Amino acid sequence: MGRGEVEKGKDNYVPAFCRVACSDVSIRIVMHLDKVGRGVSRDELINLSLSGSDGILDYNLGELVRFGVISRESPYVLTKLGGEIVKNLKRVLP
Repeated sequence: MGRGEVEKGKDNYVPAFCRVACSDVSIRIVMHLDKVGRGVSRDELINLSLSGSDGILDYNLGELVRFGVISRESPYVLTKLGGEIVKNLKRVLP
């Protein structure tokens, strides 16, 4: 297993939550997916991103997929784990 990979069947909530919480881009992605409640295309997420770089968005999407927070392909949706993370983020974010 490579660095940062989450083993299937293990409790991966904490590493996934840390991954989301450490990046404003990741937070924006998961909060937007929760807000719209449907699948979102990469183009829609690019418009949401303030990074100004496709590479930064692609990196964050890849990390969220790898940690099991969002679906693998566009249109992106939150997984069950992603929904739990958003629920807990809402408690601490304005």
